[in-house]
Amino acid sequence: MYFSEDKMEKTGSHVGVVLSFVIFITFIIFLYVIIQPTIKQGGKQNFIEHIKGEIIERISTDLTSISVTMNAGPQTCVELRDFFTITEISDRVIAINDAGSVLNALKNGNSLFVPKNSNDFFLKIHESDEFSVAQTGTMSSCKQLSEGKNGYTIGFVKTNKQIFETKIIKLISDYKNDYETLKGMLGVAPGGEFGFSFTYSDGNIIKTEEKNISVSVYVSEIPIQYISKNAAREQGSLNIKAW
Repeated sequence: MYFSEDKMEKTGSHVGVVLSFVIFITFIIFLYVIIQPTIKQGGKQNFIEHIKGEIIERISTDLTSISVTMNAGPQTCVELRDFFTITEISDRVIAINDAGSVLNALKNGNSLFVPKNSNDFFLKIHESDEFSVAQTGTMSSCKQLSEGKNGYTIGFVKTNKQIFETKIIKLISDYKNDYETLKGMLGVAPGGEFGFSFTYSDGNIIKTEEKNISVSVYVSEIPIQYISKNAAREQGSLNIKAW
């Protein structure tokens, strides 16, 4: 059988095109196999960064801190008259003395009643929606102090966002009670899963429930400063997992 040179050239050209296509596809597959883990890891890292930002936002709220200097003697308590009118803060307050001890402060009208000892001439008043409402009442034999140099003086007033222990506990509870709803609130795309734990300054850990995981898990540990239930600033850490 005889084939013309033109037909043989066309056949050879066709085989060359097919061979080139096969080589190209093989190269693409090889390239994908090589870089696919990197792409996947980058996606999970972005996912963790997203979750980290959402969690930090949801466990943070405003804390207002006010310093108060008192011109008072050895009285066992003082009444800071018109304190709530002057500062314009709510009655969700915690009072702390020089030594860092929490005081059993009471509110009556616009006055704040604070127990003290002879060494207490400086107070810090912290206010946040995360604190309980101060009990209403008065204290006997309190020295009445009005704002001014002969009474009490308000120093710095600072409001900024802080991470709160109470909000961390609530977020873990939300995770346990309705994980799917929380995922939607945090903007987690379908197929994305996560969990997290919180380590206290004393090393104790609270965490979301453990899940059976058969794929690679990506972890990010974040040192944080948080406000405890007693308004103390503590050091802890968040550990976020994504898969």
